[in-house]
Amino acid sequence: MNTKQTLSISILLMLLLSQICSACGNSNGNETSIDVPSGKSGDYYADVFNEHLSKGISTEIHTDAYIPLYVGTEAMVLRDSVTSKEYYMYSGYSVVDTLQIDSALAWLQKGIEECPQRLDLRFGLAATYRMLDDGDKAYAIMEQTVNWILANKKAELTWTADVAVDPQQQTVESALHDYFTNCYYSTSFRHLGIKFAELGIKYNPKHSIFYNDKAIMLLEDGDKAGALKLMKKALELSPDDELIRSNIKYLESEK
Repeated sequence: MNTKQTLSISILLMLLLSQICSACGNSNGNETSIDVPSGKSGDYYADVFNEHLSKGISTEIHTDAYIPLYVGTEAMVLRDSVTSKEYYMYSGYSVVDTLQIDSALAWLQKGIEECPQRLDLRFGLAATYRMLDDGDKAYAIMEQTVNWILANKKAELTWTADVAVDPQQQTVESALHDYFTNCYYSTSFRHLGIKFAELGIKYNPKHSIFYNDKAIMLLEDGDKAGALKLMKKALELSPDDELIRSNIKYLESEK
């Protein structure tokens, strides 16, 4: 399997900000304390968070020898004509005010405490750490989110404006698989790929994609037998998935 892909550069700022918190309301920008009365809506915390975040970062084009966690596959591969060394060009972020970033994170933490059912706040916190290239903290937030959901199965998960999250959309599953994909294509955070796959299995053991994800990581580590076992489990859950069948055929041919 290829671990590098050449893709056109995409402007990621608005995409990331929409993932961080889709509730981008107005804020007067004067909030410097998180000592606020209880009962505030999740949107309130999202608004203040976005205000601080927008003041704390700038966006620009970067060229580096590795792909940051938040970029995933959205990078253009450049090759030095003399040394043949590869570099990656992508739309990235720079922190211009750490105090604003710290405030943004604190507001989200407070929002999660007050509104634990709001997935946009939880996802926003993880995505912010991902943007800051702190994969371990992003994973920790997603792990906390999964554990909270599993421990509060009767709670109604909500998003911006307290709109109920449709279970059929598999919002959490999609987010976990997205993190796996980002880790797989990230030079610095590939070790987290298998952890996100395992977290996905813990959250939804009946979803084939996570067994497929974990199998990919095992195969990368040379464990063909372990990968084949997981692929067969994935096929049991999704018997009509031709990609999984193809992967199994490949693994069996490599024995």
